[in-house]
Amino acid sequence: RTPGNGQVLLRQFGAEARAVDPRLDDLLAPEQMSAPLRQLFVRAGDALDAVAAVDLRALKAVPLQPGTPIGATVGSVATVVGLGALQILVSPNLGRVAIPLATSPPTLLVGEPLARARNEGARMFIVVRALKMILSHAAVMIRASEQDSAALVGALFTAFNPSYVPQGLEPKRHMELVRRITAALPRNIDPTVGVVALEAAGFVGSSWTQLSAAGAAWANRAALLAVGDPNAALDGLAWVRSEDAAPTDPEARAAWIARNAEARDLMTFSVTDAYAEARMRLGLDK
Repeated sequence: RTPGNGQVLLRQFGAEARAVDPRLDDLLAPEQMSAPLRQLFVRAGDALDAVAAVDLRALKAVPLQPGTPIGATVGSVATVVGLGALQILVSPNLGRVAIPLATSPPTLLVGEPLARARNEGARMFIVVRALKMILSHAAVMIRASEQDSAALVGALFTAFNPSYVPQGLEPKRHMELVRRITAALPRNIDPTVGVVALEAAGFVGSSWTQLSAAGAAWANRAALLAVGDPNAALDGLAWVRSEDAAPTDPEARAAWIARNAEARDLMTFSVTDAYAEARMRLGLDK
């Protein structure tokens, strides 16, 4: 296999729910999603959910009715990873997507078309992609825009270290977000989190524009590990782009991957030693 060659790729056994295990993040997370930043999300990421809430009324979101295929798919993963109390909302205004809303309480928003989708592999990819971010307290990394996710993370750094001034972010908006995030932080948070935030800021440096893509890549890689099928993963990424499926014609498929940054990253990652190591740790290729 070579990434981006447009060929239909070989399906392997997937790890399913085990793919979201944080102990695999040293293999799955891109460099920009450093260990300190991942730790910061776990300890303080809920504040970002509070500040960057989704307007559920505008989306006409309602609780998912029991007995639906999407409910079974989500539940099969959520229970194993400790999100058994996960609330699932459904919106008629969204497509075949799943949006992580919050970790406390764990909440997932899905589009009605995803609930009816028959491509089980792509559906599982979409679900695991979102649940990985809920479990990691990093929902905003695939829910917010590139600009918003960078602004939120920068403000989180400053909330713990007031002297920290991120370069390249709009100052007035930055300080407003700092104020709101500070108000949303738990009152009894461990003071050592400030050290973690400073270390995470050092890893980010000035690479703010890369954070959103890195967050999406982290979620996508975990989801690929879960399904074990690059073809299903590509179809899932097509759904994220409001497309019916990834092209099947070899030339069209190669061109589509070349245009799609998330697809390029995922296909490249699928042939790396890191992906092979993750599968080996989970005993998938025995």
